[in-house]
Amino acid sequence: MVQGTSQEVALDSRPPGATFTVGGVSGTTPRRIELPKDDYRITFSLPGYLPRTLELKRQVSAYFYGSIALGFVASAIDIATGAWKEFQTTEVLAVLEPAPGTTERIGVRVTSDPPGAEIWTGDVLHARTPADLELEWKTEERSKELTFRLGGHFPKSLVLAREGEGLHAELEPQPIAARVLVRSTPPGADVRVGGRTAGATPLYLDLAWLPKDPPRVVELKKEGYQPVRRELRGPRDQELAVDLEEVVEILPIFLRAVPAGAELAVDGVPVGRVPERLPLRWSVSLRKHVLSASFPGCVPRQVEVTRAQAGGTLEIRLAPLLPKVP
Repeated sequence: MVQGTSQEVALDSRPPGATFTVGGVSGTTPRRIELPKDDYRITFSLPGYLPRTLELKRQVSAYFYGSIALGFVASAIDIATGAWKEFQTTEVLAVLEPAPGTTERIGVRVTSDPPGAEIWTGDVLHARTPADLELEWKTEERSKELTFRLGGHFPKSLVLAREGEGLHAELEPQPIAARVLVRSTPPGADVRVGGRTAGATPLYLDLAWLPKDPPRVVELKKEGYQPVRRELRGPRDQELAVDLEEVVEILPIFLRAVPAGAELAVDGVPVGRVPERLPLRWSVSLRKHVLSASFPGCVPRQVEVTRAQAGGTLEIRLAPLLPKVP
């Protein structure tokens, strides 16, 4: 009473263009046709593919229960006309298999990151990514191996299923080898790269760089010198030269001059009267100082002091000049 005695059915095939026959009606997929409500066997055929037959069956329509509610007459009409049933599906898709010994061309979208990679099957180059390929498949083939090649990256092989709609490859970059000369003035500084000991300057470092690698931190340390941190930013950095700065300490020596009031020079530079406390600079290159004391009527005197004497007391005693004998 509600749906009628026929229904529209959509018929399609993969690949499309197949000839179908159903209930004495023929056509080509895809197509929509109106069929009386009955059970059918639908045959699909396409050159190069195996024919396929699908069944289209009926089931009790949900509207029929409404007809029963309307009374005996309504339900009787539905039963008499066949309208009390409906098709189990109104969309029929036939997936056809290639016939033995035939080939089929199937389209597929192939991409990669980064793009521009060559796409190979065996020794055949097809295109560069991204690409829409038409690949030839034999009947018995269920998958193909595609190889991606791009300069500066490792080759990558992936399996493409026959039914696959696309294939994407994430390519891994190859490291770039680089040799860096690390030298210091003075030489002999300990070198650490990324926290690991590498040797002493002058030193060649063999490094491998990936495009997204962060800078490499190089540390140089030498006793008596300020530590230094530098960065290598990539394979273009082929030399690292560092001038080390000495660690300078200022430590005093306590002096007492006899006679008092003597004049003092440090390393040839006059400083005035001998002080009680004399601050001196000490470093790797300043391991000793020469103190020169003088006083009228006394013999000048030179005293050499070393870093080990810093913090201690030093007495500088001048001897009086002897009278000259006529």
